[in-house]
Amino acid sequence: MDKSTTKGSVVTEQLQLLLRPEDFAISPEGLFSAGADAWRAYASDEGYLRIRPALHEGSVGLQGTLALGIPPSVEEVDAWEASRPAGCWDYYEFLNLVTVPTDSEDFFEVVLFIHPGNLFEAPIGVVSRFRMSTTEDDRCPYEDEDDDEIRLRKKWDRLRDAIARHCGTADL
Repeated sequence: MDKSTTKGSVVTEQLQLLLRPEDFAISPEGLFSAGADAWRAYASDEGYLRIRPALHEGSVGLQGTLALGIPPSVEEVDAWEASRPAGCWDYYEFLNLVTVPTDSEDFFEVVLFIHPGNLFEAPIGVVSRFRMSTTEDDRCPYEDEDDDEIRLRKKWDRLRDAIARHCGTADL
């Protein structure tokens, strides 16, 4: 329903399905071409960052956020927004992810950039770009036979593979 007026409009839009796949681990050296040292304090003993994705269908492919997991502390942390009980993981907005078209029908470009207004006070900027192969479903999304959840999961599987090839990942 569209109720347009000279003062603006109110539009009811279809809700989007949000996919929250399992957390995974990513190599800071593979993720950042420079500046990986700044993130080592958040890395596990094995040297990986814990990432929690939240994704939805964008104009082209998936888009969403990758939250950074802060390891549990032995004691309760009392620090305003960063407060948490002992032994609990905490997650903060870290990276945004967008998929954009390229000149080739065979690939999309995945762009990871620092989330604006992040708790870490890191400046906004692109941290990584890499290619992800496309399928016929990507090029003709309206002919896809799968339901929304299945389609999102298939795209996530391909995106996760592309992230693994480019950055280096591990299961938790």
